[in-house]
Amino acid sequence: MIREFLQSDVTPSSFLLPITLQFMRNFVLLLIATVGSFTLMYGQDFLSVNDPIVINNTCVQFQNNAGGNQHTSAWVDQAIVFNDIATPTLIVRDFEIYLGNTGEFSQGLALVIQQEGTTAIGENGGALGYGGTTGGISPSLAFEIDTEHQAHDNAGGSDHLALHDNAGFNQAALAGGPVILPDMMDNSFHQLTLRINWDPTTPANQYVEVELDGTYRITYNTELANYFDLSLPVYIGGTSAPVGTNPNYARASQGIPGSVGTCSSFSLPVEFLDFEAQFQSPNKVKLDWSTASEVNSDFFEVERTQDLTLWQKVGKVQSAGNSSTLKSYSFKDPVSFNGRYYYRLKQVDLDGAYSYSETVSIDVETLPMEVYPNPASDMLYVSTQYLSDSYNKLRLDILDMQGKVYQRLSVSPSADKAVEIPISELRPGIYTVRLSGGVNEVWTKRFMVN
Repeated sequence: MIREFLQSDVTPSSFLLPITLQFMRNFVLLLIATVGSFTLMYGQDFLSVNDPIVINNTCVQFQNNAGGNQHTSAWVDQAIVFNDIATPTLIVRDFEIYLGNTGEFSQGLALVIQQEGTTAIGENGGALGYGGTTGGISPSLAFEIDTEHQAHDNAGGSDHLALHDNAGFNQAALAGGPVILPDMMDNSFHQLTLRINWDPTTPANQYVEVELDGTYRITYNTELANYFDLSLPVYIGGTSAPVGTNPNYARASQGIPGSVGTCSSFSLPVEFLDFEAQFQSPNKVKLDWSTASEVNSDFFEVERTQDLTLWQKVGKVQSAGNSSTLKSYSFKDPVSFNGRYYYRLKQVDLDGAYSYSETVSIDVETLPMEVYPNPASDMLYVSTQYLSDSYNKLRLDILDMQGKVYQRLSVSPSADKAVEIPISELRPGIYTVRLSGGVNEVWTKRFMVN
């Protein structure tokens, strides 16, 4: 277990925040704090959840909130165990944040102090402790920067800073909040400083505090034992819920704005203007995107997911390389299942460095095959009416969940008659109908046998 403590008479270092994609990755960062007559030097691990975008290994861009419930988050995977800190200590962390440059709907950002529990740290918005400590949710203190312009927290619909315990954002704010803020979606980088004052000798001196841009502040005087088991790890992290177009993204990095490694200390090699998805019958999703400028760009990889966890590379498009004018690109992705699809672009530079676009989503509900009844028992019907004008013959397979083929038929599409398939000999379970019209034209649907 790695533990961090900064003595109150030590100037806090600026930290870098590399976040992994879908898994934890070690990034050794030497932190130096003078304690007595010796220097502590140690590495850090970092953890991200549901794949925030990583820029230059130091800046996090939170994914679009298409999945709901603030599904991406970033956590410093470094424990603070208060009972292991024997002397009065001020723990300080500086963050740089960017909340967008448009009035489009966005929920802002939450900076959270959370106990590790049965729910993964930062698993989604719910894992921030929302609703209390029941159901495996961990205790937390959450500082919310709200840009949603909703009238909760008694803020009257204004941007505001508020503190909530157990992330009960719809409950009354603590510590006399909320504090009314100016427009935070102002195309500017802001400094967010978290302070935790730990005093094991005089618990009445303990407090947590967040300060925004050195002006807006909430200080909550409370004994930390009121919220956390002081013998167990406590983590610092956060979540955000950008919604809408690319300018509406939210970013965060550790350190004072403009310091090395923060989001504002570099420019992106590719400036995206838009990224859109639309369905094209019978079974393709067409992706279109454009860039305003490119510097040493090599190519784009198109990635797709249906669960916002496992991303699959589905294509590659060469980029312009260097350009200061509008460039447009497109890609068509064959899809096999009805449902919601998510797409993103991995932009790769000539030197191998990469960054990600925003995520776009599309609902597909019109694949050219109907399977009924579902569940089925004796007879299954497969309608191919939407393909009757395009194909003379199709191959139809019935497969189990392990991919074993139980039946294989050659069928002729019909506009008015479904294919009848006896299934009484199939064991109860889940199966797949696979209809093939060619090498790249495959449609699938699952059904259940009672």
